[in-house]
Amino acid sequence: AAGVPGLVAAEPGVGEARAIEPVLRRFELAMLRELGYAAQLGRDAAGGDAIDPDREYWYVLERGPVLATGTAERADAVRLSGLTLVHLERGQFDDARTAGEAKSLMRMLIHHCLAGQELATRAIVRDLKSLEDAA
Repeated sequence: AAGVPGLVAAEPGVGEARAIEPVLRRFELAMLRELGYAAQLGRDAAGGDAIDPDREYWYVLERGPVLATGTAERADAVRLSGLTLVHLERGQFDDARTAGEAKSLMRMLIHHCLAGQELATRAIVRDLKSLEDAA
């Protein structure tokens, strides 16, 4: 996981509250890849169509994004805008809605991948930054 610490080092202002969320989301996506979980972000899992930024999707565990129909909640999914999925695929976290929805998605995926074990991502990023500063 040599690339993961580099994500933290490459972000300016890690200590600033407004900068930490995008850093955490990039770290979490990289960590999921390292764990062998490649999040499907750019295509609808049902038909393989490109994500429409103007539509709503459910991101279903072990499946990926599927077009949202109805308003019923799902225990195995998080509801996201298509624009959030597009932003996630591009690594863009500046939009407030994207930031909030990305956080919910990452929590669900990490919880699933770690079989319910908790992960203190903020502490990990802080520790990695401290190690780099000490070097």
